[in-house]
Amino acid sequence: MNIEIRGEYIELNKLLKLSDIASTGGIAGEMIAEGIIFVDGDQELRKKRKIYPGMIVSFEDQEVTVTGESA
Repeated sequence: MNIEIRGEYIELNKLLKLSDIASTGGIAGEMIAEGIIFVDGDQELRKKRKIYPGMIVSFEDQEVTVTGESA
């Protein structure tokens, strides 16, 4: 799945909600704290991690590629 963003970046917890991997921001935060979210293949524990175009966020068998303008 591709998610296009406007602006330089999106925070990881907001991306999870936008992509419907998490139904709420609270659930997104819990998923990140559990260590089940990966950014470019590395486990990510920071919910406000800046995600830039070209980065890939994965959870189980789902992948989200961020596209958009890179300022």
